[in-house]
Amino acid sequence: MKKSMITVCCIILIISLGIATYLGILFAERSMRQTGNNVFSDQAFHHFEVSNKYGITQDSIDKLLSLPDIDSAEGLYKTTGFLKLGEQDRLVTVQAFTKQVDTAKVVEGRLPEAPDEIAIEKVMAEDDGIKLDDELEIDSTEEDGESYLLNTRFKVVGVVCHPAYSCNYVYSRRGMSEKGNGNCHNFFLVAESAFNTEKYENGWPSVLLWSDSLDKLDSFSDDYEKKSDQIGESISSVAKAESDERYSDIKGKYQQKIDDAEKQISDAEEEIKSNSSKIEESEKELESLKSDLEELKKVAPNEDYSKYDSEIVKAQEEIDGYKTELESAEKEADEKRGELADYQSDIDGMTNSEWSVLDRFDNVSFAMYKNNAEGLGKLGFSFAFVYIVVALMVCYSSIGRMVTKQKNLIGTQKALGFKYSEILSQYLSYSWVCTFWGCVWGILWAIFFVEKLSLKGYVQIYYFKDYVLAYNIKQIAIVVGAAYFLTTLATIIACNKYIKKNAIELLKERSIDKAKTFFFEKLFIWKKISLFKRTVIKNLLNERRHFISTIIGVSGCTALLIIGFTMKYAISDVNYKQFDEIQKFDLFLQVEEDSDHTVFENNLQSVGNVEYLSISDKMVEVELEKSNNIVADLMCANIDDLKEYFAVNIKQQSENDIYKGAIISSNTADFYKLNIGDKITVKNRNGDKIEVEITGISENYVCHFLIISPETYKSLFADDINKNAYFIKLNGTEKDTLKAALEDNEGFISLSGKESGKSIFKNIADSLNSVIQIMICLSAIMALIVVMNLMIMYINEKTSTLAVMRINGYSLRKTKSFINIGNTVLIIIGLIIGLAVGILLGLKIVMIIENDVVAYEHIPNLRACCISCAISAAYAIIIGAIANIKISKISLTDLSRYE
Repeated sequence: MKKSMITVCCIILIISLGIATYLGILFAERSMRQTGNNVFSDQAFHHFEVSNKYGITQDSIDKLLSLPDIDSAEGLYKTTGFLKLGEQDRLVTVQAFTKQVDTAKVVEGRLPEAPDEIAIEKVMAEDDGIKLDDELEIDSTEEDGESYLLNTRFKVVGVVCHPAYSCNYVYSRRGMSEKGNGNCHNFFLVAESAFNTEKYENGWPSVLLWSDSLDKLDSFSDDYEKKSDQIGESISSVAKAESDERYSDIKGKYQQKIDDAEKQISDAEEEIKSNSSKIEESEKELESLKSDLEELKKVAPNEDYSKYDSEIVKAQEEIDGYKTELESAEKEADEKRGELADYQSDIDGMTNSEWSVLDRFDNVSFAMYKNNAEGLGKLGFSFAFVYIVVALMVCYSSIGRMVTKQKNLIGTQKALGFKYSEILSQYLSYSWVCTFWGCVWGILWAIFFVEKLSLKGYVQIYYFKDYVLAYNIKQIAIVVGAAYFLTTLATIIACNKYIKKNAIELLKERSIDKAKTFFFEKLFIWKKISLFKRTVIKNLLNERRHFISTIIGVSGCTALLIIGFTMKYAISDVNYKQFDEIQKFDLFLQVEEDSDHTVFENNLQSVGNVEYLSISDKMVEVELEKSNNIVADLMCANIDDLKEYFAVNIKQQSENDIYKGAIISSNTADFYKLNIGDKITVKNRNGDKIEVEITGISENYVCHFLIISPETYKSLFADDINKNAYFIKLNGTEKDTLKAALEDNEGFISLSGKESGKSIFKNIADSLNSVIQIMICLSAIMALIVVMNLMIMYINEKTSTLAVMRINGYSLRKTKSFINIGNTVLIIIGLIIGLAVGILLGLKIVMIIENDVVAYEHIPNLRACCISCAISAAYAIIIGAIANIKISKISLTDLSRYE
């Protein structure tokens, strides 16, 4: 009974581990979905965001509200600027808080009320130490010298969480800008009164849309995506006409300004002409008066000429007045000509821009959250498959050995008239009891252990701190039903051989199956092998059930460990590869485009052994065919020079000149299935779309980038590049020393290292590592249970054989070797198969858990293989040592135990 209980416990544990792993991670995925849906619904996270560079009017909003599935719409004022933080300028997004859609959750303080009040995001309060009542300075000056904000200094009155910025660690997570390198690092909320609304031409740069019909659906489901696409199409049907009308309206306003300026210039020129004519006439009249006066003085020198003098003074004053009016008219004409040139330049630069219609899937934070949730589900399913195979084999092996030991009992039952189903039901009840308790413990572990630990890693990434513990009765029922079905199947297969035999055959004393004869036994070399070695080989090959179950058990557990460690090291290795091997620079200097680069370069040359490369670095929106838009880092520099600072390791390239198009990051190409020769569309600053051919794919793991040579950039965008950044190698120079030499220069924005990128990646990786660590621990436990169960069952089965060997003169050492040699061979075979299966599945799962932001290495990891094999081998050695102790205690009384 004691030995049977060990087998029962092993089966229960293995079943519970498989169920706990699969359901726990499945519930974690469900929890993320439910928590996300709750938060997004409570804070009315927009279903669509419609934007246009010329603004969206109230009339357009009314037309959007007339669409059948649009229930709420709210205009959003938004701009970007540089936050003065210490000695550095940080590009940020500033927007007015909304009241109906995208409502902010106040964590501390309150929402802004006055134009000079501001609310900061929670992650900024935590990371930068900014607190209530602190004052912040934000410069939002545009190229025309004006600003969309009325103030530059703001008092912090609140700390908030915003549904559009739910992810704390996503590259370009807070919007894009035409300023700096385009990557906004934080967001701020202000009152609508903080904006100079007149500058928006009676419109809003963006409008947030809400749909009640979409709110009723799971935001992460296919049904939501289909419904969202349908509504998006209806919005797009309105977009064309409205954007055309807005473009015509704005263009008409500029044309009216041009017409007014031309009229004012014409009026001024008429006035100039009139005044010039008056001056000419007055000057002639003045000369005439002076001439008459001179003549009179000659004729009558003693006369009173004061009358003529007053007339001359009056004429001169009249001329001076005309000249003053002339100068004023000329000045006004010059001013209006300048305005006319500006208006004409504005209108010449105008291009019709359609609305940008973005759904939730285009939101960086939401897309990241969705990818994380889906990755969890895929991860759980992949591991569960291997667990099922191993659990089935253990169940089959355990029941099979039990049936073998109870052949005589089965024979007796058949002799007494028991039916096939009645005998089978005894073993089915045994497996069903094990399955029941395995399911009970597995479900409890799934809900209260695996699910909680799986979600723990995501607490730091998103501002959702309290995840809903989720479970699904339907999923539990399906898993429990599948467990009963599979264990029942394994039990029937294990029992079928003996239950089908007749009673006489089963009741034969010491009924032993005849050993199979193998072809090699007829070979000459076989007879040269010692009897002991032949016995070991024959025993190994004749014990097919032990042979198969041991190999599958060991290979399955080894594969699980390799999968876990492969993912662990694939993630950790990327941190080094991306931020040390690919990004070779030490510091990244960001400056304003119109700054004096000579001053910066002189400073860089004067400090230590610093090396540097001047580049253009911008965040741009890239449209991909059959995919959502992505945000990519566009780098423009001489590519041969760039390689010294940013490794351009070409994996694929065009047969033509690689520099004639764009080199894209390999993770982007892999995730979106892009190939050499494909076309991508890049939006420039004016919103114009430029088609670029992919001519190269370069190794990269984190975020997206495009590399274009300056010559190609000029030919594609019809513009010279504006350098705004430097890659810097310190070569032993202190960062603080370099910073002190640069930060006082006009145009200095920031000097940063790679720590922020590493930190962001670490937080993203930690979320997966928490799940992977659970997988590794459970796999290690399962490996121990499987190896222990297989060894114990085999020793129990071979007890009488080992006793006979001792009686026939075999030494204890030889008796142990009989077992150890066979098990060693099987374990080695299992390790080899487990290596192959683990590597293949591990790499496949690594590709499954990738997302559009982060990719991992797709090569076998030697450390993962070595550690996994070492753990399995260590378990085998430890269990083997315990088995040897058990063999040492075998006595003559054990002869009664037949196989």
